[in-house]
Amino acid sequence: MEIFERDVFNQLRKIRRGEDILVEYTSSEPIHLIFRIVINYAKQSNTKVLLIDVLDQLHILKAHLELAGIDPSFIENLPVIKFGGIMKTGKILKRIELKSEIPVWREQYLEALKEFQREEESEFAIRIVVGIEKLIKLYEDDPRALETFFGTIIRPFLGDEKRVLVTLVNTSLLNEKILQEFREHSSRSFLVQLSEKRINFQVVRSVDFEDYGKTSSIEAQELQDSLIKLKRD
Repeated sequence: MEIFERDVFNQLRKIRRGEDILVEYTSSEPIHLIFRIVINYAKQSNTKVLLIDVLDQLHILKAHLELAGIDPSFIENLPVIKFGGIMKTGKILKRIELKSEIPVWREQYLEALKEFQREEESEFAIRIVVGIEKLIKLYEDDPRALETFFGTIIRPFLGDEKRVLVTLVNTSLLNEKILQEFREHSSRSFLVQLSEKRINFQVVRSVDFEDYGKTSSIEAQELQDSLIKLKRD
């Protein structure tokens, strides 16, 4: 656990303010374990965290942690901006209804970000997005709406030094064209794969070219058992 966490932390430390990070996984991977590792990193580096929860994906992550025997109570103390969904998971700052047009809920999102900065008395935070693939699927058959989404919600914030954006994307739920759009936009991309009971964390894109292809690996059960032992936050 120590070596795997150290290697992942070393990659996360290289991230510069303003970057957009893509973490790819499929429906077969235990992404809740990697989610917990990212939260561990933010805690150890004394960095504020803001969760962006799309259509109750945060509830799924919390439930999977709990079912695995990992204490999920840390989630309840983290600020959350919700897009759609009905579950009350985390410390919800704003619930944005997706029935509105994209420009409308974009403004609501910007106001929620300002509220977070006021409450936390900090302009900088790691924003972790979960469930975005479910939001994309609402627009995948509407090219105009999809371009509005990427053009007003995703691309303009790249380089904003008030945040680092980490987006967990289930590639099983996206078509290849949309996935390539995410990859092109992101400054770094990591791939999480479960193979022969081992979790592999691979760098597939980076602004630091020497990191391309670097892979950290750990037995999945070992990682889960180590996270079970963590003390409550």
